[in-house]
Amino acid sequence: MGEDYFVTSKTKNNEPIFLNPTYAERFIQTLFDCRDKYGFLLLGFVVMPDHFHALIIPKQGYIISSVVQKIKSLFAYRMRGLGIKGSLWQKGFYDFIVYSEDKFKEKLDYIHANPVRKRIVDDPRDYRFSSINYLEKMDVMD
Repeated sequence: MGEDYFVTSKTKNNEPIFLNPTYAERFIQTLFDCRDKYGFLLLGFVVMPDHFHALIIPKQGYIISSVVQKIKSLFAYRMRGLGIKGSLWQKGFYDFIVYSEDKFKEKLDYIHANPVRKRIVDDPRDYRFSSINYLEKMDVMD
């Protein structure tokens, strides 16, 4: 496996498309489906109204940009099946190499606390579109 990455990608024009629970759930399913198909490790995520954060370790031979592109393009394809047309994502994404165990914990805590910071919920476990509620499906580091 490769390096650990913290990634962020925003929706086009910061549209809050993930306020729709069906779209948020479809995106989470897309994350898991891409993980299974492309063999990356998914260590954490949160789907916010207009963006997502994830902790990903690409499979050997993959670069983080191709992993994120596959996630975003598969989700856009699936949304077309619901009649949603046009571009859904801003171009590009932000990534940060997680260089230590302490930094990993910091980023995972940031992911899980994001809905609290944005005043969507009071407790991270109350936000259903976060890996904190999918722990049994998440990958773990050795």
